[in-house]
Amino acid sequence: MTSDIETLSVEDTNSREEDNLFEILNSRREGLTDEEVNERIEKFEYSQFVPEKTNPVIKFLLLMWNPITWIMILTASITIVLSHGGGKPTDWEVFIGILFLIIINATINFIQQRKSGNNVDTLTESIEPEGKVKRNNYWKIVKAVELVRGDIINIKSGDVVPADGRLIDINDKILMDQSSLTGQSFPVNRSVGDEILCGAICRQGEGTAIISATGPETFAAKTMMLTNIDYRISHLQTILLRINNFRIFSIVLFIIVELLIMYVGFGYDYRRGINNILALLVGGIPMVMIIVFTIIFVHIPKQLSKYKTIAKYFPSIEELSGVTILCVDKTGTLTLNKIVIEKYSIKKYSDIETNDIIYYAALASNIENQNVIDACIISTYGDINKFNSIDKRTEITYKRINDGSVRRVTKGMPHTILDLCTRFKTNEQIKQFNDDVEEFAQRGFRSIAVAIQDIQDEENGFKLIGLLPIYDPLNSDAKETIDNARQLGKNYLLSFCEIRSDREC
Repeated sequence: MTSDIETLSVEDTNSREEDNLFEILNSRREGLTDEEVNERIEKFEYSQFVPEKTNPVIKFLLLMWNPITWIMILTASITIVLSHGGGKPTDWEVFIGILFLIIINATINFIQQRKSGNNVDTLTESIEPEGKVKRNNYWKIVKAVELVRGDIINIKSGDVVPADGRLIDINDKILMDQSSLTGQSFPVNRSVGDEILCGAICRQGEGTAIISATGPETFAAKTMMLTNIDYRISHLQTILLRINNFRIFSIVLFIIVELLIMYVGFGYDYRRGINNILALLVGGIPMVMIIVFTIIFVHIPKQLSKYKTIAKYFPSIEELSGVTILCVDKTGTLTLNKIVIEKYSIKKYSDIETNDIIYYAALASNIENQNVIDACIISTYGDINKFNSIDKRTEITYKRINDGSVRRVTKGMPHTILDLCTRFKTNEQIKQFNDDVEEFAQRGFRSIAVAIQDIQDEENGFKLIGLLPIYDPLNSDAKETIDNARQLGKNYLLSFCEIRSDREC
């Protein structure tokens, strides 16, 4: 069956049923054997995603291919051409000296960038991810690059998913943080049969998965390849080029003036005037500017590595140094990425108490992958409608044991719930509701509305009972982070769409 694995695409594995997937990947719940793993590694090699590297010789030559080098070569050529005559030998010393500077410039640049790259490689190896894999029916820890398709891995809270896979078993509700991969601000629920992505972080629960893609076949690796754009000229290089152009223009202007003064005004002989012009030409070109900037910037990755930060693309450091406005998604960056209810700000629209509003909202919550307590509630309260993007709400219908009455509770987007309510709905209540939603938005809260229905007949509708304010608390060092950025001359532009009213978003 391993021949099928070679031609099986990731899309195929995601569309297969669990039993069929085991068969196609030639795997089993007890895990692969060492022989099967070695066979697959020999056939498909290690699952390491290695970005394409440039040949060192070509990289060195490319470092000499820039506008400043062109100007220096032009200057050297002019030196040879103009230094003829006057009964004196050609100034080969100046020509060789300029070429020597070009080579020294490229050599220092190459060495410093190579050092920076080695620091990055060392840091990458030190934080290389690992995974808990089941082989020969025993669990063991291996490096992520040693995983193969068909391996059975264990994921628990706090783990980073080492490869793409499909969940085959869960012990608790699984919440996966995929914000770095998909941009989703909040962790997403994952059930048996759902896909998990390499690089995602398990925030809650524990489960077992079968690996369907590794290395360059993973979603994360394909995303990296799509975004691997070769930026030829950075903003800093553009600025330096403008400075050079200005200096060249100034040099040309001074040369014209010098020619007029020396030959027309003072009558200098040819060679004496040429020597002065060459001195102005060579001295005015910023030949060591690139060396200075390179030496400065290569120390930045070394400093970043102390904070476990990897900067693989060298010009990105140049771009970052020129940032004046930093656009930041606050979720998980300046905040804890942990949603809580501001209990003391809950709005009431009936005689139901605040704690009861929270209780009803909890009843209407999703209970997929429930634990023991959730299962007990479900067996008592009856059918539940899970949240969906069409209705923008969740709903539960349950029967009370003490009096046999049937009640329905729903919660969701504020105006979706408001439109659903028909009992005791007045213009004053609608106005107050809209004002409360706007107030919460101004204070940085999202709003969740809650409504109940006592089912007695078909005409009995929902009654609005409360509005819950939820928010993501700030990190303790959020203010310090922003203050430090402002001291560096940076301004923050935060993404706050989630705190606006639902009609605006």
